[in-house]
Amino acid sequence: MTATQFFVIVLGAGLGVAAAQGPTLPPGAAQQQVAFTCTGCHTLDRICAAQKSAPEWKATVDQMIRNGAVLTPAQAGQVVQYLAAHFRPKPPAPPARRSHTRAPQPVAQP
Repeated sequence: MTATQFFVIVLGAGLGVAAAQGPTLPPGAAQQQVAFTCTGCHTLDRICAAQKSAPEWKATVDQMIRNGAVLTPAQAGQVVQYLAAHFRPKPPAPPARRSHTRAPQPVAQP
């Protein structure tokens, strides 16, 4: 068995354990890149819980590269697109509906 084969088996086993124990990354072009690069320092829980816009994800990925994450510029762009597509801010809840009924008025007594 080559070192590469061993690495792929270990990585695959690790992803399988993570999937059984917590969140999984949604399918996408950079799914494996995110799983490999980001989980070197972060849990999938942390990644999946984040809600950021594309510019915020770009700033985060740029910071992670400065911190030592190894990504080419092309890979970084794919990771940002993937994260922005799958882990963006949720839209705000619609405002509560107001009732158009009025409070009962006292009835005048003769």
